[in-house]
Amino acid sequence: MDDKNKVFKELVLFSLRKKIEDVVLQADMLALAALELEESRRIRQEEMIRKYNLWDDVTRSNEILVKVPKWLMLLKT
Repeated sequence: MDDKNKVFKELVLFSLRKKIEDVVLQADMLALAALELEESRRIRQEEMIRKYNLWDDVTRSNEILVKVPKWLMLLKT
């Protein structure tokens, strides 16, 4: 009977170890995918910031700054 219990415990421990290893592997794969997604998101945001840098285009920035009080009035109403 003790041998059966010992074998059963070893089988349970092996099964748990295998499940833990699988979860760790999945977490590694998800972390890598999340990191790649976040890096691509950051790159797109930086490209957008470079594209819409208002201070490089003085005329455009002045046009937008002139519209700000009008926008504020619309928000107050």
